[in-house]
Formats: sequence, C-alpha cells, structure tokens
Amino acid sequence: LVINDHPQLAAEVDAPTAHLGQEDFFDADHRHVDEVKPGAAALEIGLSSHAPEQAKRACDAGADYVAIGPVFATPTKPGRPPVTLDYVRWAAANIDRPWFAIGGIDLENLDDILAAGARRVGVVLAILRAPDVTLACCRFKERLLSSASLRGASPFHSIIYTTLLSFCSAVLYAITHVLSMHPCSVRLPAMPASVRVLC
Repeated sequence: LVINDHPQLAAEVDAPTAHLGQEDFFDADHRHVDEVKPGAAALEIGLSSHAPEQAKRACDAGADYVAIGPVFATPTKPGRPPVTLDYVRWAAANIDRPWFAIGGIDLENLDDILAAGARRVGVVLAILRAPDVTLACCRFKERLLSSASLRGASPFHSIIYTTLLSFCSAVLYAITHVLSMHPCSVRLPAMPASVRVLC
C-alpha cells in the first residue's frame, strides 16, 4: 500500500510506503527523506520527478524510489507537459535505485515504455476506466512478466510493485476525486483496523 502525500497517515496505518511530489517535498524546504518520516517509522519514501535534475536531487535526498513522468499527457496531471520516452531512457541509464515510469501508460504504449528501459510502471486511468479492472491488471501483469522473461530477469519485484501501485493508485485517485468534488458530503463509517489499512 502506497499512501500519497501523507507520510504521517502512512505510519499510522502501517503502510510501508509514502509518495511525495516535488511541491510536497522540495517546495516545502525538505532536503532529506528522513525529515518527513514520522518518528522512527520504517517508512519508504518515493519522490516524483519531471526532469533529470529533479531525479538526481531526489536520489541525493535519499528517496527509496523515484517516479519518472508523466511520460505521456494524462488528465491525472492536468497542465503537466509529458517528459517523453527520452526521460525514460535517461532514467534507465542513470538512476541507481528503483524507479517507475508513470503518466498516460496503457496497454497500447506499454511496449514502448519497456523498450525504453522501464522495468516498473505506475498506472491509473488504464485500470480505473477499464470495463474489467481485474482483467486489465492481469494483462499488465502478463506483459511485464513476458518482458522480464525475455530479459532473463526475475519479474517478482517489478510485478509486485506494479500491481500494488496500479490498483492502489486507481482506488486512491477515485477517492481523492470524490472528496475534492464533495468535501462536505462524504462521511466514512467506522471500520475495523484491517479494513482501514487496506483503504
């Protein structure tokens, strides 16, 4: 489970990872990911990047992983110009830790992403808007498994992270969208701890 924007919340629900954008981290005058980890929480922190300089800065700040994107134009990042496959190729050659290609990725352009060097992807709308979410996840998984097999690499890490990011991103994007449109009309009932963690 990856919690977007809120490391404190991630720690409270025992989520392993929190993700922060450039504006949430560097624009808030943070310089190292330890600054946003609540207490002694064993929390992984991922940071967004939109250019090589930002990716280098994220790595210098101790990010556990880096998001590369948006590779293609996407309504989940309105007004943000696509970084194109050139940035994906740069990341494949230069980033020394796990990184994810994100933004506008679907089954039609996934092969181009993989050919550019990506091994992990974050997907939202291609799953969120799919008629069959389970089938869409399976198709992404199959393509990634096939790509890893052709490279002779172990697919485990890529598939686990991709499946989690894809599904959780889709769910959290939908929840965030509803709350932003109707901030005063949504009331969540009390839930058992196991359910709260999944949400």
